[in-house]
Amino acid sequence: MMTCAFRLAILATLLVGVYNSAPAAEPDRAQMLADRIDARLQVIWKAHGVEAAPPADSAIFLRRASLDLLGRIPTAAEARAFVRDDSPELRRATIHQMVDNSASTQRLARVLRRTWFPQTDVAPYQYLTIDTQKWLAAQLQQRTPLNEIARQLIAVSFAPSEASIKAAVDAVPRTLVEANDHRAERMAANATGAFLGIDISCAQCHDHPFGSWTQDQFWQTAAFFTRTTSAPDQAFSLDDLSIAVPETNRQVSALLFTGDAISADETQEFQSGREAFAAWIAGDEHRYFARRIVNQIWTEYFGSPLQVDGEVEPADSRLSDLLDELAEELATSNFDLRRLTEALVLTRAYQLAPPQESTFQSSPNLFAAAAVRGMTGEQLFDSLCVAAGRRPLRDDLDSAAALEQRRAFCQQFRIAGSAAAERSMTQSLAMMNGAFTRDLVDPMQNPTLQAMDSTPFLSAKDRVETLFWATVGHPPTAVQWSRLTEAGLLADDPGARAERHADLFWILVNSVEFSTNH
Repeated sequence: MMTCAFRLAILATLLVGVYNSAPAAEPDRAQMLADRIDARLQVIWKAHGVEAAPPADSAIFLRRASLDLLGRIPTAAEARAFVRDDSPELRRATIHQMVDNSASTQRLARVLRRTWFPQTDVAPYQYLTIDTQKWLAAQLQQRTPLNEIARQLIAVSFAPSEASIKAAVDAVPRTLVEANDHRAERMAANATGAFLGIDISCAQCHDHPFGSWTQDQFWQTAAFFTRTTSAPDQAFSLDDLSIAVPETNRQVSALLFTGDAISADETQEFQSGREAFAAWIAGDEHRYFARRIVNQIWTEYFGSPLQVDGEVEPADSRLSDLLDELAEELATSNFDLRRLTEALVLTRAYQLAPPQESTFQSSPNLFAAAAVRGMTGEQLFDSLCVAAGRRPLRDDLDSAAALEQRRAFCQQFRIAGSAAAERSMTQSLAMMNGAFTRDLVDPMQNPTLQAMDSTPFLSAKDRVETLFWATVGHPPTAVQWSRLTEAGLLADDPGARAERHADLFWILVNSVEFSTNH
């Protein structure tokens, strides 16, 4: 049973504002980059005769930014305060605060883990998820350059060294090795596809008449990931690495599929082919890696990529140029992922309203309106917790049992990517009748409902309005007020109050508005 003091604390959280309206004091390099992106998009829209959607209103903007940067909806208090004082300065300050929040680091770690090791979302590799994300989050928190993070993940040893065992907490996770069953060809396909956005695995079995890569190039790449046969006291050489091409008599040596060469001087720095390949991927001069990560983060926030991997003719070649420019900017900023994410959310393009079919038409690939996106399982789980007045779980703080409950929920509500807004029938039924939803509509398990039911000075209308703020981030519209009245949900009957509020909470969290990012 919650104490009166705790209920009042919950109520205060629902009713009182939290965001600091003071803008960031530093010269805003992220804003400068955002302005450049908007200028490029303006040229494209003008060339296509496209009129951009109007800016999103305060409630929509805050909800979108909170889901994208923190991985959850805003609390009722955050939403009320922001809508009351919204201004360009407050938006910039709010984005800056969100980017600096540790929850943003956790969210980015999850995005990176899913981008680089998508197989860890499914059995039997899910056991790698938590350690991989914890390590990624720690690196991001320390502002380790993103290319250095990638280099360490690819160069990781087959077997942990004594030093890494002693420093197990900081040890680089062996995700690349274990999620690919220690197989060189799978590690090669994972490293090139997920880290560079180049799919060479189609050439694994044979040459394709119109393919970009040959079977030998695939296996030459795989040779980098074979175990070195050099003795510990013997100088490593790429010549030591070779691999047999299956079902042929050919044996190929490690060679880069782009035709680039790793010099003998560079080779002296390495102890394995993985280290050499990782250094090549993470090199400052290498743009495949930067393009891949910019395209992925753009997709995460805008619903579709600037350029589809392997696409010959994008919707507008200037979008490909913009991708190159952002990749260059990422490399120049020492692969500062935080700055890139802040810049994307600061753009006017990100802050546009969703398209209105009756008045607005545009190609979705020109980013002239906000895409309606689905929530990932983690976003949905954490948003349900926030709506119910619970604290979102943290991978680095909460118990294994609690994290396992979220993992099981996320597995059930897994989607291919945030661009997919559709939910399966099974997922919809689980959302309506699943154990977690039943738990949430129990007032004894839902601090928001407890606060609404037990606070004497709130009117029936105040309670309903607060439930709207807690779930969908705005008060009811005039049409919704009318329907609530018709449904009898504004009647102030203390005996039926708890059940009525639980019903309304269930309706709101099962709405399309709650379960999409728009």
